[in-house]
Order: sequence, then structure tokens, then C-alpha cells
Amino acid sequence: MLAAKIPKTNTIKVVEEEIPVPKKGEVLIKMKASALCRSDLHRYHGVAIFDEEDEKSANITPGHEPCGIVEELGEGVTKVKKGDRVAIYLGLGCGTCPECLHGDVMLCKDFACIGFAVNGAHADYMVIPEDNCLLLPESMDFITGALATDVGGTLYTA
Repeated sequence: MLAAKIPKTNTIKVVEEEIPVPKKGEVLIKMKASALCRSDLHRYHGVAIFDEEDEKSANITPGHEPCGIVEELGEGVTKVKKGDRVAIYLGLGCGTCPECLHGDVMLCKDFACIGFAVNGAHADYMVIPEDNCLLLPESMDFITGALATDVGGTLYTA
């Protein structure tokens, strides 16, 4: 598959990578749309968004506002099925703290963001926990769905 990387300031590189394999509780998504966010541009221009960004970020595929189609299921996945159209929530939490269990992943002390801590959506495929998949109505196109992950999700959490 092809994936975009930002290996250094003012540089974008498209590289060939293996298609990721979903683990237990994860799904493989075939990307259909991935919005370009201001934070992607910050990263391109060398401005850190998260404290933990360092040289490892150069190897992480950016993109945290995606939509796609569920292509493959990892073991134990029950909330989505192959062929489902989904938008992807960007936040990753520990899954066990009170905030995560309450549905407030963005308040988890171990909060991480796709495209920064793990490979994001500026690629042909990405792997994500099934809990991050939001079913996309048939009446909504993929571009609108990708934009809605930021517009709706960011404003809701604010």
C-alpha cells in the first residue's frame, strides 16, 4: 500500500508499506477520504502538536480525520462488519480508566491521537480499534464524513 510520511520539515514522501493486519479488537479500514488538518500542516512546517513528538513521528503516517470501508476484522470484533462504511474517531485511550469507561477517551491520562502516536489515515489502509468506528449513514458521502469527524468531534469535546 502507499502511505504519506512527513520525514522532515517541509517534506512529504510517499512510501510503499505492507498492509497492516488487525489484531484482537481492531479493524482494517480501506481509506476513502482523509481530511488534511491544520495540525498536519503544523507538522509539515516543523511545529510540534503533542509533547511526545520527536524523530519517531517521521515514521508515523499522519491523518486523523478519515472515512473508509471496513475491509477485515480482527479477532473478537462485534460492533462493525466487513463492508460497513465508517468514519473514524481520532482518540485512543487506555480503555480501562474511569474516563475511558465513561466514554470520555479524550480525558484519559494516556490519550493518544491517530496520525501522531500511531499510523493515521493518509494511506491506502489503516488499522484502528473497533470502538473508534462510527457508522456512516448511506446518505453521507465519504468527504463529508471525514470532515464531520473534526467539525463534530472537536466541537463536541470542547
